[in-house]
Amino acid sequence: MSRDIPEVLALVRDELVREELVRLARFEDALAAAEAEAVPYWASCPDSVQVHRMAAVALRARAEAVVAGPDGSAQQCGGVQTQLAQPSVERRA
Repeated sequence: MSRDIPEVLALVRDELVREELVRLARFEDALAAAEAEAVPYWASCPDSVQVHRMAAVALRARAEAVVAGPDGSAQQCGGVQTQLAQPSVERRA
């Protein structure tokens, strides 16, 4: 049973890292939205909006990679598969 403790701690650590990466991705999305909102509809969005969106996608991909096992499958903790947030990118016309 004691050998399971390091495995559980590693899963908890990975989940905390994943949650922080997803939080940062949401923050990048919020920055992109705020910057895009400040631009009149007839004007082009600044490049920084696209950069924030790309950063959010990269952060979500890294969050998924943290939880994915070496073979690319999701890790399981206590028989329950960890659910991953799907990356979502809003497109502004």
